[in-house]
Amino acid sequence: LLDNKVHTRKDVESVVKAPILGDIPKSKSEKKVVISDNDRDSTAESFRLLRTNVNFMLSSGKEHTKTIFISSTLGNEGKTFIAINLASVLALTNKKVLLVGGDIRKPKIAAYLNIQSTKKGLSHFLMDKSLQVSDVIEQFKETNFDILESGIVAPNPSELLMRPRMKELLEILKSSYDLIIIDSTPLLLVSDTTPILPLCDLVVYVSRAQYSDKNIFPFIKEIHGREGLTLR
Repeated sequence: LLDNKVHTRKDVESVVKAPILGDIPKSKSEKKVVISDNDRDSTAESFRLLRTNVNFMLSSGKEHTKTIFISSTLGNEGKTFIAINLASVLALTNKKVLLVGGDIRKPKIAAYLNIQSTKKGLSHFLMDKSLQVSDVIEQFKETNFDILESGIVAPNPSELLMRPRMKELLEILKSSYDLIIIDSTPLLLVSDTTPILPLCDLVVYVSRAQYSDKNIFPFIKEIHGREGLTLR
């Protein structure tokens, strides 16, 4: 009666009716990127299964760039880890993939990948209309996908992401990439990235076993029930 943590997928399926795309086991490696051509451990294979299910959800008659929004309820549930490795496993199929740091309050992508960005990021682009898309996108030898980092921590992230320039940015990016993955903020903590939700083709919601609280299920159900959203 006192145990209020999520332990298995059945805990989620019994309440939330959104399809479950996969289960990612805890990695024994300290590396944040667990996917490469030669990786065959259980974590790498689980990401390949996740890729298959994501591709199935995105399949439609229209061929266009797909935008995937990745979020969670609270921090430390694994959304950035999922976003980075999903970008990596999708890029292995010869897709041109861009990972966008949508969390401009607590950016983590550069730290997770141990990379040093030399360009400006998303918050810079949204504030400075003189910047071009090429000024904020980087390619790293360590990754097989491109990255648009979060940029500086802005004092008004919600207002920045609500600007028409964000929608314009996504439209420009769609002309250059097959898949765009947005690593967003935790939706229950802050509403910064909520305006981006209708612009995305798929919302991937991350919960962490032994950590996520079952009391958050009503919030997830509310997100799933919103008109125009495809939540998984």
